[in-house]
Amino acid sequence: EKLFVKVGMELFYSEGSDMVKELISEGHDVFLDLKLHDIPNTVKQAMKVIGKLGVKLTTVHISGGSEMLIAAKEGLLDGANGDTNT
Repeated sequence: EKLFVKVGMELFYSEGSDMVKELISEGHDVFLDLKLHDIPNTVKQAMKVIGKLGVKLTTVHISGGSEMLIAAKEGLLDGANGDTNT
């Protein structure tokens, strides 16, 4: 049975990205709830990794501002399209 699984900070930090990859390889959708909020470049680089993982949903804090949100989107798309260069 296909599940939609929420992976929060505690689970992700204790089990890592391998657990997320395993869930996805088993056919489940993943909501990676890490609540990113940092300087734009740091969020962009983190979102590249998240994009590469192939999760269906993730979170960023809107309070990071428009520059951070734009960088987050760029990073997510870059990662999803296979560009993980820093």
